[in-house]
Amino acid sequence: MKDKYEHALFMQKVKTGKMDEYKETHKNVWPELLEAIKDCGIEREIIWMHGDNIFIYMMSKNFESAMAKLGEREIFKKWLQKMEDLLDEMQDYSGEGNIITLENVFDLEKQLDEI
Repeated sequence: MKDKYEHALFMQKVKTGKMDEYKETHKNVWPELLEAIKDCGIEREIIWMHGDNIFIYMMSKNFESAMAKLGEREIFKKWLQKMEDLLDEMQDYSGEGNIITLENVFDLEKQLDEI
């Protein structure tokens, strides 16, 4: 039986004039943060950009639980402080927060599983 994963996509905006710094920062993500992301249950994380907009895709078995765990980690809190200087508005990554994700309207794999 194939493992089932949740897919989440959300969007944020990089501050004007900060895109080069944002890109450079993500070329050098702290190894401890990378390990924390995986340890908390995020299997994949990919970021795309269009203009000043970034689109963050995450795959996990339980997105809400993984993000709540990650939000408790000190290394992630330090990363978010670093990102505050680069992003127009921060999502609420605390366990109490609600990350605003894009609505999924089509999933090929899901529909194929249903036929």
